[in-house]
Amino acid sequence: MEEEAMLRPHNSAASEAILPNEVMLEIVSWLPVKHVMQLRCINKFFKTIIFDPCFVQMHLNKSAENSQIAFMCYENHHSFLGTLSVHRLLQNQLTTFHQSDPYFLLYDVSRLRRRVIGSCNGLLLVGMLYGRLSIWNPAMRTKSENLTILPNSTPDLDECCKFCFGYDNSTRTYKVVVFYYVEVKRGYPKSVVKVLSLGDNSWRDIQCFPVLPLQWSYLYNNNGVHLNGTINWLAFRDYNSSVTVADQYSSVTVDQCVILSLDLSTETYTQLLLPPSFDKVHKCHRPKISVLMDYIIPCIAREIQKGAAAMEGAAEA
Repeated sequence: MEEEAMLRPHNSAASEAILPNEVMLEIVSWLPVKHVMQLRCINKFFKTIIFDPCFVQMHLNKSAENSQIAFMCYENHHSFLGTLSVHRLLQNQLTTFHQSDPYFLLYDVSRLRRRVIGSCNGLLLVGMLYGRLSIWNPAMRTKSENLTILPNSTPDLDECCKFCFGYDNSTRTYKVVVFYYVEVKRGYPKSVVKVLSLGDNSWRDIQCFPVLPLQWSYLYNNNGVHLNGTINWLAFRDYNSSVTVADQYSSVTVDQCVILSLDLSTETYTQLLLPPSFDKVHKCHRPKISVLMDYIIPCIAREIQKGAAAMEGAAEA
């Protein structure tokens, strides 16, 4: 009888919770983020918990069990966020795309196409021309002001600079990392690495890379991937100055390749060897790394029949 009384709403307080608060929190924490945000209109209780840091962390932890891949779509100077279920992809299920969901619409007033540089905890680092960056929260449908621009002494932002986005677990701070290269002498480039902590107004220099990331001179290739408070790149352990950009990986052996990992808490580097299953680097297909769930996935392409390419070497580092 006491349980029935707890579950039955009182006529004198129509807005009173039908279920205990902790039960409602558990239920809501399993909902997709879009539906959670729509609950703000119901009452003050939902409007309050949605912005509570503990609830946000609870929802984030459960969302990780149904990971999504985010990508940008463009139409008539509008930017849309599209998502794919990792589970459906692994099950090889067919995915049909319908008209973009206006909930995830980001109108591009400047008419400059944005690109997603990185994602972390549901936030997207969005890049635009001239090195302009902002943080987009698709769930909240909010976008930050443009982040502090790099100094004027920085090389061409759109051609030379690569940005990465991650989270410092020790200070609970989001950080943006950028790197570019300067030639100390011909054939011997040196990296310049800077970090911007969100909330700060200036970029800080940190130690340069101890090794050279693959495809370092290509804007859209080999972007760093974030995992558990680190940013990771596929890199050369020994750089040969005679290797040109065009064939920089055609003469490289597996022994020269490492995963370069930047710890965002200590801002120091670690070099990780590739898994033993890697035996060669293909002359034409670029090796790369990606993140899937809680694993770094190195991939190397090799020739098979009829000139097709197969991805191999999926193993945790």
